[in-house]
Amino acid sequence: MCELLHVSLLALMGQGKIRFSHSFHSFAQELSHTHRTHHLPHQYCNDFVLLQYWMRQLYFYWKQSPISESPESVLRLQSVMEAVDITIDLWAAEQRHELDNFPVGPLFDCVNCGKPYRYPGLSRDGKGTPTNASAGLTWTGFRPSDDECEYGFLVPANMMAVTALEYAADMAVTLWDNPGLAAKAQKLASEIQRGIEEHAIVDSPDGSGDKIYAYEVDGLGNHAFLDDANVPSLLSIPYLGYKYDPRVYANTRRVVLSPYNPTFNKGTNILTGPIEGYGSPHMAKAIHDNIWPMALAVQGLTSDDRQEKIRIIESLVKASAGTGWMHESFSANNPKRFTRSWFCWVSYHSTLSRIVLLEAISLTTPLGAAHFFLDTG
Repeated sequence: MCELLHVSLLALMGQGKIRFSHSFHSFAQELSHTHRTHHLPHQYCNDFVLLQYWMRQLYFYWKQSPISESPESVLRLQSVMEAVDITIDLWAAEQRHELDNFPVGPLFDCVNCGKPYRYPGLSRDGKGTPTNASAGLTWTGFRPSDDECEYGFLVPANMMAVTALEYAADMAVTLWDNPGLAAKAQKLASEIQRGIEEHAIVDSPDGSGDKIYAYEVDGLGNHAFLDDANVPSLLSIPYLGYKYDPRVYANTRRVVLSPYNPTFNKGTNILTGPIEGYGSPHMAKAIHDNIWPMALAVQGLTSDDRQEKIRIIESLVKASAGTGWMHESFSANNPKRFTRSWFCWVSYHSTLSRIVLLEAISLTTPLGAAHFFLDTG
């Protein structure tokens, strides 16, 4: 995933076109190969979210590359269109995970195809917790953190899927002259969107009576509210390109950045002074008061407040504890206690935070830490 994300950024900057094309083509071939050799390999969230990033990468490359309209463009390869097609079939089948649906078709000819997805360790002999097969949402067993879902419909991932499907529909019409594929993508996007509106908007846990987005739901009336630093997250909704309800998102953001979010932590230390943010249950055993730089970066990316952006950039720099790198997580009370000395996923999002900084302040501003951040890798 790290390679794909970094290549996406290079492409958007107008660099690395050859490297991007080879990476992109290879991924399309690998996706096709994956479906021929393994049905939903590894933890399905890795596949579900990775494929969303991949469609996002396709779309941004199409919109930014000066050669994307060429007949020789990698985007016009049959394997690329087929990869998008089977991805949509896969997500549609997993809407009815509870009914043991699975995708079928000539491209699903792998060793483990032709049977429902199961993963060792999930409840009900690998099927996961019960879900509503008519909810419209598409299932995943794991969060982007690799932790098991409490409920099988991960809301931020479904939001990102809606956006990815809208991108796919646009490309199907314009790039591939395939109205059937466009209609299939738009139909699935509409179904998932309906599921979000009907099942993923819940009462805030702060007692205010406000409506917020849940993190996970089952479509049966149950939901989990928290936010996990890994993207897609609730905080990252605007960054995902999803057409959200502004009031519901504002309420959600307020609660995510508060003690009502079980992953929220705050502390003070000699490096950052007072600091607050949130992390992930994934690292709770290693660092109980963990804050993730990724969550701070996304907070900056999705903020409209100039001072908040600057404060977050300062915090990210100071919390790197003099290493010059972003970490996976750190202790709110001692940033020298961290996990992973270098974490490529957060480095990607922090790279975008540099762009936020450039938009927020002038480089002539005497903000030493910010200039340092811009100059570090």
